[in-house]
Amino acid sequence: MADLMADVELQLQEFPELALDYDAGDPRLRVQIAAISIFLEKMRAGLAVSELEPFIKTRTRTILADASAKGILPLARAPRYYLQVVNSGGTTVTLGAGRTVSDGQGRIWRLLASVQVAGGATVDALFEQSEVRDIEYTVSLSEPLHTVMIALQPGQSLADIPLVSRDGVAWRYSPKWMNVMAGDRAFNLIVDDLRRMMIQFGMEGRAGVQPAAGDTFMIQLTETFGQVDTSLLAEAALTELAAPSEADLYIRFAGGYAVTSGANPPDLTLLRQLATYPALYDESAVYLGNFDMLVRRFFGMRCEFISVWNEAIHEQHFGADIHNINRIFVSVVATDPASQAQIEADISLKIVAADDLYLGRVVLVPVREASYPLRITGKIAPVHSADVVADQIRQALLAEYGKGSVATSRPLLNGINLQQAASVIRQQVTAFQDRISDFAVTSMPMIPPTPATWSYLTPDSIVIELQRTADEASSTGNAWGL
Repeated sequence: MADLMADVELQLQEFPELALDYDAGDPRLRVQIAAISIFLEKMRAGLAVSELEPFIKTRTRTILADASAKGILPLARAPRYYLQVVNSGGTTVTLGAGRTVSDGQGRIWRLLASVQVAGGATVDALFEQSEVRDIEYTVSLSEPLHTVMIALQPGQSLADIPLVSRDGVAWRYSPKWMNVMAGDRAFNLIVDDLRRMMIQFGMEGRAGVQPAAGDTFMIQLTETFGQVDTSLLAEAALTELAAPSEADLYIRFAGGYAVTSGANPPDLTLLRQLATYPALYDESAVYLGNFDMLVRRFFGMRCEFISVWNEAIHEQHFGADIHNINRIFVSVVATDPASQAQIEADISLKIVAADDLYLGRVVLVPVREASYPLRITGKIAPVHSADVVADQIRQALLAEYGKGSVATSRPLLNGINLQQAASVIRQQVTAFQDRISDFAVTSMPMIPPTPATWSYLTPDSIVIELQRTADEASSTGNAWGL
């Protein structure tokens, strides 16, 4: 309603007498304006709810609401990197675990394991880009499913959140209260449509423990900036010196190497794709069921391509084999090639955590890349250049369906949706927004894809055939070119 009141105040400047009464707080004027603003705000909310998107969700509000309902949390992954610590002095310096350094852009990196650096020596030390903050919270009111808002630092995302009660007992995180009995010390994390996260406690006699008024908890927030391009970083410096000898230390990224790459929280593009999955596909995936949603929601920001399929689909494309019975198959391409093996291991662990019947039964299948052939034919008005329009078409399609895009991050067994491809062209290429121009999008023959085929558009796979209507006029005798 704040935007409505701002518009009202702007309009009042045209009526100086009323503006003076409004600024003076005249209740006769303010009450009327407030009542009208509340009415309009409720009408706007009702219109937003009435605009249903049952299948393809495109509006930001609908996508965020769907993500909140499915419990897709805005969690990030902290990168880990081996930095070189050079001691230019003559005495041995010891850095304890937890010491922090600052990179060239002000981000904090924590030392994960203690290191000793002899005089004149160089060692590799494992750092993680994260900050740890301890927050003490006291429950003010005992109520079922009591919630606590998590206040994060600007620009950072949550990576981990251990919770410990006053008596020193750690509470475990249980998504959506799965497998939580009454009395279990567990908590849940929920998110609203503004992507704000909250800790949720249990309900007495139903699930978990309902805290009493006055109970105190220690919340430990681990915050990170997520994906960090370490190639742009050169040196780091200790945030504080604990001894004079530490002034002889030089810490640098050059010469070091990454252990695990960072990842940002799911962005709107990935959430739009996850919104197309039915609500029943969540972290409680079932045996031989659809684990694609489970893997994609946790690893979508770390991978360029993800495909998960079961035995039945595998037999359709690769034939039957006794060794494939009761197996689940995974093909994945990591955004960071150095993290390929780590991501494959993490995905296998996530599947087994969802269903331990797949322990030792996750099969990794190599990805086969293939360019997707597409043909665009059309006619454009004489005022447009065919080469310029063709280049605009390629740029629009590559941005949507090129290598590394979210739309091609899963196998295109049914090909690219031609209606959506046509909508992309119509919206982004102005040459087709008049009453003269027209075009058609068709797919061309290709080798039948499998669940392990990573198909995407390339500049060479897009065939464009455009004809100007003025060129037709010379042969038809139409001097107007319409």
